[in-house]
Amino acid sequence: MSNLQASFSVVFPLFFLMAMGYLMRIVHLWDDPVINKVNKLVFQVFLPVNIFLNILNSDIHETFRPKMVLFSCGTVLVIFLILCVLIPLIERTPARRGVMIQGIMRSNFVVLGTSVVASVYGSRGTALAAALITFVIPMFNVLSVIALEVHRTDGGRTSPQRVLLGIAKNPLILACIAGLIAGALRLRLPGWLESPLNSLSGLSTPLALLTLGGSFRFSQVRSGLRQLLIVIAGRLLIVPAAVMAAAVALGFRDAELMTLVAVFACPTAISSYPMAVQQGGDAELAGQI
Repeated sequence: MSNLQASFSVVFPLFFLMAMGYLMRIVHLWDDPVINKVNKLVFQVFLPVNIFLNILNSDIHETFRPKMVLFSCGTVLVIFLILCVLIPLIERTPARRGVMIQGIMRSNFVVLGTSVVASVYGSRGTALAAALITFVIPMFNVLSVIALEVHRTDGGRTSPQRVLLGIAKNPLILACIAGLIAGALRLRLPGWLESPLNSLSGLSTPLALLTLGGSFRFSQVRSGLRQLLIVIAGRLLIVPAAVMAAAVALGFRDAELMTLVAVFACPTAISSYPMAVQQGGDAELAGQI
């Protein structure tokens, strides 16, 4: 019961902020042009700062677990490749394909997963989750950009150069690279710079949730219901069941197993919505997911 209460305490604020964003649009405190501008700020400023600080503050030198890292990164890549084959077979609309691939592959590990692990295993779980962020989050971002670039609204006609350019220009990936370099060099920010960056980072999740709620349309859920059910089943049932069976078979237990649960069993990442908006994916479906 205590774990259920801890999980509720993590999840409820997210739903509350989404409901607030929806209510703010209903009472005309903001409209679609404002929501789109705020969403652009989240994608280009607040989320990159959040990712940079998360990676920078992950002490991989102390909590690095080669087996866990290889399993996590290898599994993310295998899931991505399987989805790249399966999703085009069951979905005809290019803009929805990339969103569906991202929706099944990419979990809300940073916001939800680390909090749940910390609530169960304390500082040890927090350290393991933080170290894994350094490797998993860059993979999520790079593979998401590839999926969305390949399956844009132009019918998926793209080139390797365009995909590489999309990766190189993506603010979240640039933040990952900067965080990895700074972390590898063990750089530490001076207090006068760290404080305002922490403030910017703290805005990322609340604003992303508010814009997500403000963009939601209950009337349009039915139009993408089939795709929505496929992604939900994949993200919350099929992927966790398959990955956890493999993890247990390979001997993962206790805090390490819980950290893997956080990576592969959490709902779709909040940042997948602003990324879909900015890169030509089906933003409505991304928001519903």
